Amino acid sequence: MSQAIDLVLEDEKGEIIDQCFDVGGHFALAIKIADISNTVCLQVIDPYGDTVFNHLQVPNLIEELDLLLNSFSGEGSAETFPGQDETSIARIIQQISNFIQFANQAIGKNHTYLKFLGD
Repeated sequence: MSQAIDLVLEDEKGEIIDQCFDVGGHFALAIKIADISNTVCLQVIDPYGDTVFNHLQVPNLIEELDLLLNSFSGEGSAETFPGQDETSIARIIQQISNFIQFANQAIGKNHTYLKFLGD
């Protein structure tokens, strides 16, 4: 099992508004095995520390999460990601989808932050 990278929505005082857990570490696995070298947001997520995005960065983050989701959803994804069976790919897809839905809460909300919490 991979380490987890959870996602929280915080206010400007650091108070947690909501949280979404990376159950089974599937998001952490996704950003480890996918090619995210052409991304701006995803490639700076620290699997061992915290990474924060403000409301202005969130739309770009969501766009990159959509691209990540598509990389696992396409035909031949099991061949693209050796060592990952269909069940693993399905769990990765579900976790990325959960994070996209969760991240949408922060769009256009001043003084809110999405924080990825690495292990």
